[in-house]
Amino acid sequence: LVCSVACEHFHLHPDDRLRLHVDDGMDFLERACAAGGSSYDIVMVDVAANQKLPEDGQAMLVVPPPPYVSNSALRLMKDVLRPHGVLALNAIATASSPLDLLQDRLSRHFTCVCAVSPGPSHSVFLACDMDGAPSSEQLWQTLSGHPVLSLLCSQTLERKPSVVWTIAQ
Repeated sequence: LVCSVACEHFHLHPDDRLRLHVDDGMDFLERACAAGGSSYDIVMVDVAANQKLPEDGQAMLVVPPPPYVSNSALRLMKDVLRPHGVLALNAIATASSPLDLLQDRLSRHFTCVCAVSPGPSHSVFLACDMDGAPSSEQLWQTLSGHPVLSLLCSQTLERKPSVVWTIAQ
């Protein structure tokens, strides 16, 4: 069902360069790493869970669920990426502070992290490893050069979001 909705409404069209896998994400990543890893140009994380929101107004990450942004999960995601591969992660929180913490965590695993924020509690993170310290324009050009990411980038930028870069020196 999810794949058919994505194909019909989000212009997702599998072909020889784009393969869809319907599976538990963490199980899939573990199997991919066990099989040798480094085989994907992009890993997209857009996962939600039936989480109960805190009644006390406490700030929390709503999307993705915590297991998908743990250090071990991020290591698995990085391990299955080819050199210069990109992690694209959709994140929604009840406030901005969990998004800031998530950007810090991503920066510990990837040399370049871009947070495209269409709203105060929503960010699309794009993370990759690049040699040296590229300019924001170079990083954006690399990230938006991926066919799937270019669609994501253009749709997100239409909303005139704020963009925050973290580049490890």
